[in-house]
Amino acid sequence: MAEDYLRQLYRNGLDYYAGLAAHQPGFEEVKARYGRCARKIRSRLTQKQVVWLKSLIDAQYEMECIHCETAFAEGFRLCARLTGELNARAVSARDAASG
Repeated sequence: MAEDYLRQLYRNGLDYYAGLAAHQPGFEEVKARYGRCARKIRSRLTQKQVVWLKSLIDAQYEMECIHCETAFAEGFRLCARLTGELNARAVSARDAASG
């Protein structure tokens, strides 16, 4: 089972983001507010300004993605370190009990 998860994760077969945000309290409200604000801003900007705004939003999104990927990787490393430490303690306890 764990090996299957690792294989899927390695091959990008696990989408750990799928459906997460949509199920969080307040998501739909924020999504609607975002849509209203975006429509209002777009109606008041020139086409060139809309292009610049889209570029700004895209850059912000890319920075956020990098942050999320970094946080995920750090969490994965932390989990690996904790697992290693717990395994080492279990081995020490087993050795102490048997010996």
